Amino acid sequence: MGSSILKEQIARFQPPKGLSMKMFIILIILTIVLIPLIIIGIIIGIIYIYKTNIPNLPYALPWWRRSLIYQINIETWANDVQGPIGRLQDIIPRIDYLVNQVSYENF
Repeated sequence: MGSSILKEQIARFQPPKGLSMKMFIILIILTIVLIPLIIIGIIIGIIYIYKTNIPNLPYALPWWRRSLIYQINIETWANDVQGPIGRLQDIIPRIDYLVNQVSYENF
């Protein structure tokens, strides 16, 4: 009589969310198998990322360090003595002079 009361008090396990016992066991097995596979995949991905060789390229100078920049003050460079203030039209005939006087080799 004592054992029958104990059996009545112990309820049979009922899987959550209305799953059948078979579906619940399959879900547990899939979880146990997939979690280690996901962890192994993440570890392999991290190792692969750190093992890839990043090319060691030489440092490139900024463009303003390897180029020549000229500034012409049009108002003072293109005007005649005691003449009007210089204009861009006054510089155009003197471009050949600039090309001959200022070159990359003189830098």
